[in-house]
Amino acid sequence: MKKLLKAILGFNMVSLIYLFRLEPKEFLRSCTIAFRASRWMEELRSEELPAPVATLTPEKQIAWEAPSSVPSTVVVPTVYGQILVNRHDIIQSEALFRRGIAVDQRQIDLLVGILKNDDANAVFVDIGASFGTFSLAFSRRIGPGGKVHAFEPQRHIYNLLVGSVALNAITNVHCYNMAIGDHGGTIEIPQFDYNRPMNFGSIEFAPEQREKIHQERGHDASRVETVPITTLDQFGFDRIDVIKIDVEGMENQVLDGATDTIKRCRPVMYIEVIKIDAEALKKRLLNIGYHVVVDGDNILCIPSESPIKCPINGSPGPKAVVESGRTSDLVVS
Repeated sequence: MKKLLKAILGFNMVSLIYLFRLEPKEFLRSCTIAFRASRWMEELRSEELPAPVATLTPEKQIAWEAPSSVPSTVVVPTVYGQILVNRHDIIQSEALFRRGIAVDQRQIDLLVGILKNDDANAVFVDIGASFGTFSLAFSRRIGPGGKVHAFEPQRHIYNLLVGSVALNAITNVHCYNMAIGDHGGTIEIPQFDYNRPMNFGSIEFAPEQREKIHQERGHDASRVETVPITTLDQFGFDRIDVIKIDVEGMENQVLDGATDTIKRCRPVMYIEVIKIDAEALKKRLLNIGYHVVVDGDNILCIPSESPIKCPINGSPGPKAVVESGRTSDLVVS
């Protein structure tokens, strides 16, 4: 009885007034609920809480940071629709959680803006699609008549990409769980723990991980997993308007395997150069008739014969930018 009174007295005044206005049967039912809630709170307070992470041993820290009972996949509302992400990703997921837009939203706006507003049949190829922010943004711009081809070799990340496409009922995005390079065959998927914090967008498919990230790459023979690798030329695309290439150091291999496609389709290309020789790549693209615009860690490549305008500020011309080595904005005409 004492505990029951204690539970009742734990209510605020408004709750007490409400209780005493109830019918006897409802009053007893509410008191029982209050009593059970009070007992549950006492038990909770008496439990030993987990120690702060800083005081745990390294083995226990890992278990505390990534409890197996909590799924790594979460759904995030964004400007592109509902997107499935890995909650342990420290770069892209963090940006989507906080702002609802990708960490590279400016680059997405730049590329989407290149497409003609009235072209409903445009084709975008996303090589290194990750969670699919570029692909989902383009799918909305091009409409049901166009196509997005999204390539993502990490099986875990690919599953999230496909889930996002299905969740938003998107019909113009085609997803491929494969790597794009300069040959056909298979390639080993780097071994990392997707239940621990890391920038999953920086994983390299080279034999060794050169960029230092939050985990050491594993080499467990019992966990070896491969994924198909092929060339872009193998697909025989007859039209591509824009290609984004973000493959963590394999950009040149992608271009080697896309020689015929580039000649045939003459797409605009946006290529990350942070892990390759940017100057050598710029010369290569100039030699095949492209204007090259440096844009931070990426280069925007526009066919010299294209009427596309790139509104990034007003320098004398694309070749002047490349030859002087200045990182600058320009208008291509």
